[in-house]
Amino acid sequence: MSLFVLSLDWRTKERFKLQFTQPYLQLFNIPAALFEALESEIPDMIIIDSKEPKISTSEIIHQLGESECPAPIIILTRDEPVRNYRNPYNLDITLMHKRTVNWEEVFKEICRVGKTELVKESCPVWSSGLVGESRPMVELRNLLDFYATKDCSVHIYGETGTGKELAAEYLHRRRYPQRHIIAVNCSLLNDAVGKSVFFGHSKGAFTDATNELIGLLCQANNSTLFLDEVENLPLVFQAHMLRLLENGEYRRLGDTKLRSSDFRLLTASNEKLIKLVTEGQMRKDFFYRITDAQIHMPPLREHIEDIPLLIQHFFSTLSERRPVTDKSIKLLQSYHWPGNVRQLFSVLRRASILAKSNRWIEIDEKEFAEEL
Repeated sequence: MSLFVLSLDWRTKERFKLQFTQPYLQLFNIPAALFEALESEIPDMIIIDSKEPKISTSEIIHQLGESECPAPIIILTRDEPVRNYRNPYNLDITLMHKRTVNWEEVFKEICRVGKTELVKESCPVWSSGLVGESRPMVELRNLLDFYATKDCSVHIYGETGTGKELAAEYLHRRRYPQRHIIAVNCSLLNDAVGKSVFFGHSKGAFTDATNELIGLLCQANNSTLFLDEVENLPLVFQAHMLRLLENGEYRRLGDTKLRSSDFRLLTASNEKLIKLVTEGQMRKDFFYRITDAQIHMPPLREHIEDIPLLIQHFFSTLSERRPVTDKSIKLLQSYHWPGNVRQLFSVLRRASILAKSNRWIEIDEKEFAEEL
């Protein structure tokens, strides 16, 4: 027996990958692939992530009803109200709002129905999208596992496209699997509006403050606060954060009440922060508070031997079954990849679209001259 999950959201799929192993877990990007699989196997349960642009949830339910599927179905809704869908086929359907779903209970119910067990070993980092068996990637995985449960701030640095956000997501899920990570791009915290969104404000704190805003810090309580592009955080804002990073205390704009937020701090940058300290663009006291631990994301040029695995991983997310030719792989491995894995995936996506053969994918050096 097996578990079928239909979703375009990589985060949803990663949650299930962290809990269940293949071949029990089967993931689908498109409804057609799900229905094809149902012709040969009835799963223990079907999970449907309702944000599918080409086909509505009601249509999916209709097709499941037509196929007389006996498996219980869980539908994860987003913006749609949590209500009963029209269910003329009397299917075993449970609706859950994605923002409030209790994932632990979902996983327990799957185990009960399927008489299977959750993955007991440590979470596989491959499921986070950080793919590779080279020495740099193995060392990265070891560091992530080491710091995942440590009570310390972690700074992740590396070139653009190396997967800093993926690493932050992984560290977050290991510690707070049932909670959302609160991610903030520090480039947006350069004015009064950014300060208001971050710290929150009381009603009447300024002219347009017609309502109270709890702020991102309140939302990050008992979860992870991820400051991306922290090198762009203004010096003034760094000073505002010192007390917060020292003991978790802060005040909303226009409010004298001292509040607290207990969060795990992760930060990311495209360069080493010590350089900014030397140049006077970052406060030393701020630097020391956010760098209890530092993790470097290796650029792709330092682990080009992982490119075949990255190709396999990327195309699996697209349900692309055509292989890339050996000649094309050698071409990709000869490039220095200034945009790293993100650039590689962009080239692969375009190559998949432009490929003329139904049997394989060939990277045309002339067609990708600007990229390669």
